[in-house]
Amino acid sequence: SLDKTIRKWRLGGEAVARFRRHHKSIQKLCVHRGILFSGSYDHTIISWDMHVRGPVHLYSAHTKSIKCMLMVDGYMFSGSFDHDIRVWSVEAGTQVGHLTGHRKSVVCLATEPLSAVDISNSALVTSPDGVVRPLSGLASHLRLDYSSGFHPGDPVPDGVHPFPVIYSGSDDCTVRAWRVAGHFACIMVYRGHLRGVQCLEVEPGGRHLLSGSGDGQIRRWSAQTGACVQVFDGHFSSVVSLVQLTRGVLLS
Repeated sequence: SLDKTIRKWRLGGEAVARFRRHHKSIQKLCVHRGILFSGSYDHTIISWDMHVRGPVHLYSAHTKSIKCMLMVDGYMFSGSFDHDIRVWSVEAGTQVGHLTGHRKSVVCLATEPLSAVDISNSALVTSPDGVVRPLSGLASHLRLDYSSGFHPGDPVPDGVHPFPVIYSGSDDCTVRAWRVAGHFACIMVYRGHLRGVQCLEVEPGGRHLLSGSGDGQIRRWSAQTGACVQVFDGHFSSVVSLVQLTRGVLLS
């Protein structure tokens, strides 16, 4: 709330708990593995034990307000008005990555629903040559190499453990795709919107993603090539939310 607190309610209307530690209003909430996370205008994220009502970790590195958060099994991604994305170990409460490249606020984050795997146990590492290599029981000659043409949306070779690609939308009118296994890096930029990107959805299978914008349009992108393959016109103002009901059906 703008009153700097979080309240836990029963559906009958009774407030049964209050969480208070932020110094400014709270922008975002999410729950991951039974832990509550709150992002605030005080530039921080706090994780909370909902049973004892106390903070577990304070995630502090952003220099402006938190705008969005995304959980990918064991990791948290946070986007901010400071233009950056920070990557955190949920368990340790420490920063493990810093993604830069956007020129304005990072408004939204998304990943393929089926690709949100536990990258901490994915048996993939990145060697100094930039190649993501599988280890621990996987065939050592199999690899996913972004430098030689592997792109978001490409099918994963048999025998290689999948790993997620994270997408970010920004007020700079672009969407970016980020490699998050091993070495963090931007691997694709999607350009075409005339105003800031407000929301993202990744289609099941990861071949396409959808973005809604302040220009009133929804764009469908080829994740692999970065090309816009379809434009949905009809709204007369900003598109701020997208929901996929079933394959082929979208709400905005």
